[in-house]
Amino acid sequence: QDIRAAIGFVAGEPNVDPARIGLLGTSYGGGLVTWMAATDPRVKCVVAQVPGMGGGRGPEAEKRAYELLTRQARGETEPVPFETGKPTGAMARYAQMRYNTAKGVGMSPVEAAAKINVPTLIVIAEKEELLDNRLNGVKVYEIVHAKKDSVAELYTIKGIGHYGVYKEAFEEATKLELEWFGKHLK
Repeated sequence: QDIRAAIGFVAGEPNVDPARIGLLGTSYGGGLVTWMAATDPRVKCVVAQVPGMGGGRGPEAEKRAYELLTRQARGETEPVPFETGKPTGAMARYAQMRYNTAKGVGMSPVEAAAKINVPTLIVIAEKEELLDNRLNGVKVYEIVHAKKDSVAELYTIKGIGHYGVYKEAFEEATKLELEWFGKHLK
């Protein structure tokens, strides 16, 4: 909803061509902009950088998300669960973070990829440690790329992990993404 509102706002600005709106999202935001590219016709170009697309979530995770949504709607738990929302696995080192798995109910960027009809660039990290590239960015790229007349590219930044796009590979990623928008929004 926030992304739709942002698109609506900028589309009304006098110096914006509403026929040339592109989105860039990184990490979880990469999944969000992928979803938007599939569901909002105002989006004309998209870049998903080290994207979390929800790939690899199984039926049990979806079931738990719906159960949490029910508890939240009934006021039986807080909006972002303090204890159960703690990251685990490779993300456990980010103890300050909390997840609300219920917010993703009904949103699957991987499934939505089949509806994308705009130029799509997926940028992944070669040494991605937080998610499985094959089930996320690569999978979405393959779906979009397989469509007739699609414009899709997959770019792997060598030698970096997830957060490398914000540090040592920032200039490489930014240059690539700006060129993508320049080419497909002019």
